[in-house]
Amino acid sequence: MSFHLYPFTFTPVYKNYLWGGKCLSQVYPDKKPPQGRCAESWEISDREEGMSLVANGVLEGISLRELMQSNSVELVGTFCRSHDFPLLIKIIDAEKPLSVQVHPSEASALKTGGEPKNEMWYFLGKTSTTIFCGLRDGVQQLDFLNALKNKTIDQQLKLHTVCPDETIYVPAGCVHAINAGNFLLEVQQNANTTYRVYDWDRTDAEGNFRELHLKKALQTIRWDSEQLECSIIIPSTVSKYSAYSIEHLLTTPYFIIERLFLCGTQSFILTGETCHVLFVVDGKIHLQWSDGEAYYNAGMTFLIPANQKQYILTGTAKLIRSSLSSPSC
Repeated sequence: MSFHLYPFTFTPVYKNYLWGGKCLSQVYPDKKPPQGRCAESWEISDREEGMSLVANGVLEGISLRELMQSNSVELVGTFCRSHDFPLLIKIIDAEKPLSVQVHPSEASALKTGGEPKNEMWYFLGKTSTTIFCGLRDGVQQLDFLNALKNKTIDQQLKLHTVCPDETIYVPAGCVHAINAGNFLLEVQQNANTTYRVYDWDRTDAEGNFRELHLKKALQTIRWDSEQLECSIIIPSTVSKYSAYSIEHLLTTPYFIIERLFLCGTQSFILTGETCHVLFVVDGKIHLQWSDGEAYYNAGMTFLIPANQKQYILTGTAKLIRSSLSSPSC
């Protein structure tokens, strides 16, 4: 069965991990996690453990998986050669630090049985924060294991200070940890493989330690850390007009990330090669397409299918736009 596609919003899938906080609903009142506390809001997800359901229009309640099975090229575009939606879009609220962890690449995933995962963070908070991302120069496996034994692993990692509206890319194989106080947008490959190496010796509500995955992590970590330098991305202006400007943030083999500043009305063209996923960082947006319109507040995410030849945005807002690279998957 084939569906008539239009711009979609999806019902968020809320994940309440032990490090989550209460910023989500405070910053974005349209978000209403059932318990108030929320670690992650999965905005767009084609995964069994958190499947997105259409929240608007005549296809309300249809899953993203069903859309992909019936209209994959029309929805995602010709750049994608996967049967699954290739991206996972999240908002992360870290009241407490996340574990020290690593995600596999395509090559290491074949060894460990995981899914490859490269990701980007865009910082949504109002104050500067810190993250661990990458090994310090010269750190090798023995240093790493000794630090784990001595509970000094943070001394083996690079500590970065990040400011609001900054972006960082976290490639597969890079050891990292999001520190407490971070509130961010994450765009990643459609994967959910995380190998924890250290969890700060904390326990869950039942007093249990979370599982660690040291053996697989050691097969995944890139020890040539100089090739995985994680630095703050410097935006470059692509277009600048009175009604809008576009900044390029990041291009990877999996996704392209841009930042849009809108002050007025602007039309955008799609060629059928990729969809556009837009997240409203702040402001309000009026969207028009060939046979409809919609309004979006700050904190909302919407997907423009690849088969929409044109869409028009009106408002005063800052947005993050994600699209697929060629080839994307």
